Parts: sequence; C-alpha cells; structure tokens
Amino acid sequence: MDYVWQNPEAGHVKINVHCITLPQPLPNGNSVGVRAVVRNQKGKELWSAAGPMNGRSKLQATLWGIYYGALHCHQIKEWKTQIETDHWDTTERTITRIPVGQNSTVVFLARFGMENMKVFAETPGSFGEKQYWLDRDMGLLFSSAPPANYDLGEVIDADVPSSPVALMLNRANTEVVHAASSMWSFLSLPKRVCKAIYAWF
Repeated sequence: MDYVWQNPEAGHVKINVHCITLPQPLPNGNSVGVRAVVRNQKGKELWSAAGPMNGRSKLQATLWGIYYGALHCHQIKEWKTQIETDHWDTTERTITRIPVGQNSTVVFLARFGMENMKVFAETPGSFGEKQYWLDRDMGLLFSSAPPANYDLGEVIDADVPSSPVALMLNRANTEVVHAASSMWSFLSLPKRVCKAIYAWF
C-alpha cells in the first residue's frame, strides 16, 4: 500500500524528511517549513524535529532536515541509516558508506581544498593529481587482464640461497685468511729489508 510507511532493513534506522513551501508567508512570517523523524525497524520514533527554514529553497530545507536527522543518528550511534523524502518526485537518491580507498578523488580534493582554498567552491578542470585519482577510481590504471606472456616460463628461478650459518662461516673464513696474510707480510718485513740492504752492497 502506497500510504503505509515501509520499515528499514534489519539493523538500520530510517530518516524521513518532508518540506513545505508557501507562495505567501503565514501571519507569523514563515513560508518554508521542514520536519524530520527517525524511526527504527519496528517504527518506534527515536527522534523528530520540525520548524521553519525561511529564506531557503525547498531543496536546501530538505537537505538541512536530512543533515539534522543524520546528526542525531550519529549521536545515538546508529551508523546504518536509510533516508526517504518525497521532495524529488520520482528521482531516487542513495547515500552509501564506502571504504576510503574507493573515494580517492574526493579525498584528494578535500586535502587540496584545505591546503589551497579559502571558501567552498566548484573545482572544474584538471589540476594537481585530480585526473590521476579520477582515473584510479574508475580502474583505468589497472589492467583487467594479465600480460600476454603470463605464466609461460619466462621467469627464471634464482639459486637456492645459502643458509645464514653458511654465510657467516664463509665470511669468517675470508676474514681469517685476510688477517693471516696481513700478519705474514708484517712478520716477513725484517727479512725483506735485510735482503734489500744486502742487494744494495
């Protein structure tokens, strides 16, 4: 039945928002009003709010209602929410939480804005690493198929590495030989000096 509220999925709460706009203000001056309500899967009201949003468009007022509903869900630690509004007629909008790795472009833009901009504004065109992250989000930087020569035996296995003990012994033997050679050269120095003097005379 179209007039019956639909329960959210298991483990979720639902935020419903409705906005009213009037061509002429009421005697109290209000011309835009919005109401938001949060209910759990059983339909129990967890929170609600209502009031004027004068000076805002219907879209702006609706988004403010969604914002306050989502803010309350955050405060009561309800992390899974569904949002419904009748404002956009047959248009459907979905808000989904995704891993930050799938949101790389806006992560870059958020950091860029923090470091380089003074106000929130549109960011058309390509600058910095924006195009790189746009391509990465679309998977254009990764090949979906392996190379043509994949698994054809082109990789040659390396020799089996020596054990750490063998490497240590080999190094120790090399150092001993080098030390013995140096010692022999030092001890034979007098003999070589005498031979040189004898040859001189």
